Amino acid sequence: MIITTEELKQLLRYNAFELFNIEPKFNIDLTLIRQTYLALQKKYHPDNAKNNEVLKSNLLMLSAHINDSFNVLQNPLDRSLKLLEIMNNPLDLNTDTILPPSFLITQIELNEQIEDAVKCKSIAMLEQIETLVKEQEAILIKQIEHNFTTLNLNEVKNNIKQLAFYQKVEAMLNANIMNLI
Repeated sequence: MIITTEELKQLLRYNAFELFNIEPKFNIDLTLIRQTYLALQKKYHPDNAKNNEVLKSNLLMLSAHINDSFNVLQNPLDRSLKLLEIMNNPLDLNTDTILPPSFLITQIELNEQIEDAVKCKSIAMLEQIETLVKEQEAILIKQIEHNFTTLNLNEVKNNIKQLAFYQKVEAMLNANIMNLI
């Protein structure tokens, strides 16, 4: 398996959608993504380089790009951020933190519930909160899909910021549950 430097550079410039040869849209076939991922990794795996260290190094770089792209496509939050970037309407979650006041109240209430559950050392309470968080994530993912379809990008951004919050909360809940086990 030989890949030229130009081919490598081109593949490394591809965004996740281009690399996986799919239309840049939110609603994608995850089964097809997985199949394409496996085919790409098989084709460009560093072990295919045999004794050529330069080629092996290049394929290692490409393999990492394939992995990163696969992860972007698999994760609704990352996929939506990448789509906004492709649409020249990027969102920086570190600087664009303005959310509707009603959601800020939701954030405070949820944090208080988690704090109470941790104080009580109640895994059951934390798991109940986790179920509610996952339900909210599923609702937001549907809203993101709808808002991308209608090109309501301001709402997409609000949905993404809320989804990012819920994903952080879910990670925090998992850590708290593990600490109590």
